[in-house]
Amino acid sequence: IALGIAVAKVFELENSSLEQAISNNLVFSKSRMRILKGKNNSIIIDDTYNSSPNAALNSINTVSSVLCRGKKIAIFGPMKELGQNTKVAHIQIGQMLAKNFSVIILVGMYSEYFLEGIRNENFNLDNVFIFSAPQEVIEYLQNNNLISSSDIVLAKGSQSARLEKIVVELISKDEDKNNICRQEIQCKKDSVV
Repeated sequence: IALGIAVAKVFELENSSLEQAISNNLVFSKSRMRILKGKNNSIIIDDTYNSSPNAALNSINTVSSVLCRGKKIAIFGPMKELGQNTKVAHIQIGQMLAKNFSVIILVGMYSEYFLEGIRNENFNLDNVFIFSAPQEVIEYLQNNNLISSSDIVLAKGSQSARLEKIVVELISKDEDKNNICRQEIQCKKDSVV
């Protein structure tokens, strides 16, 4: 956008033309730090498009800087394709989760590495929940009052974790489903890898 504005200024285009071009082409990525209204007046931050150590750290730091009247809840899945850095990266993110959230939900593979980092921070393990698949998280949240008014929930994980399935169940408005990644028919049929 900044480059487009600079070019428009050089060619002395009218502001109305510039505004129209920007509004026609401005697209926000689905499931990249998307703020959605959650059930029970919670706030859901959907960052489920993908994950890497830097992206996970940035999302944690962003949420940690936000004032919250309720609990800060993290739902984290694995970061894939890290090779020999897999264990260390998950441990480091686990430590950051423990420092910045009051409840941590871990989903899928590498949960034991996240947990090692969480333990390193002497986090209360009664507030850590571990599940093998998104459907288990959904069922648990449906049967327990873990998320309440004014809570902030951050969901983050690699594509194969399919954490967007959880986000779909946590949001309060059906129309917000259009802002969540992988809602195409084929993706809905796919199982967790």
